[in-house]
Amino acid sequence: MHHRLTLFAVALFLLPCAVHVAWGDDKPASKGPGKGTPDGKEIERLVKQLGSNEFKEREAASNALGKIGKPALTALRKAAKDSDPEIRSRAAKLILAMQDLLARPIDLGPHVNQKLNERFHDYHQGNDLASLPTGRQTFAGVKFTVGKGVVQLGAGKPGKVEGIKVGMKTAKLYFLHAGGHQNGAPLNTPIGKYVVHYADKTKAEVEVAYGRDVVDWWVQPGVADPTKGKIAWEGENKLSRVKLFLTTWENPHPDKVIVTLDYATTKYNPFCVAITAEE
Repeated sequence: MHHRLTLFAVALFLLPCAVHVAWGDDKPASKGPGKGTPDGKEIERLVKQLGSNEFKEREAASNALGKIGKPALTALRKAAKDSDPEIRSRAAKLILAMQDLLARPIDLGPHVNQKLNERFHDYHQGNDLASLPTGRQTFAGVKFTVGKGVVQLGAGKPGKVEGIKVGMKTAKLYFLHAGGHQNGAPLNTPIGKYVVHYADKTKAEVEVAYGRDVVDWWVQPGVADPTKGKIAWEGENKLSRVKLFLTTWENPHPDKVIVTLDYATTKYNPFCVAITAEE
């Protein structure tokens, strides 16, 4: 009887230890201070692993960074400029894959003054953008939300539009736009600008130059595409083939909140179709 009591006491003593060990085996490994979000050192390690000599290690790092998502974005943007081509390539692909989650359309609605299906620049009927797809679209790899009209400057419209609301921090701004009535304009002639207003009352300007960022929306013989801006969309109306262009602006102060944008013309008749902010 005494022997049985002794064994029972030992079993009671060992039971909590056994439970603790069993639970400890199932407990996930700690990921640092964020309790689920890897810290900066872990992200840096994974970014470095993108350039591993082993394919499996490179793939594992890519998958892990993809799951981390936005917290890894700053390190990935830096890695996209790395001297190692493998790291650059993989970082660029990861950033591109995250763009859908990071893209935020800027609402131009309150400032739209030209409908897509109405004639542009007080010209002939049919001189419009009625063929442009509306809603959520992808142009030149960037997500845009296209409404029923554009913000037109000049050509009977105001030369400046103020107070386009942004209200967020953003790493980049993407502009879907073009110009009109620019025949014969010298290359690199400023035709407009976007003025960025930060929450701390400072400003930045995004200059739009003919020949560099946009050219005339009408496709014309002998007129080359922009040297920096990209062709974002091509279509036609009843009078001409037409194009829209993409300008990408990297925010020099991504940690500052952008409150609003102004859009102003310095010459000719530019117009803006859509703007996307990337967090």
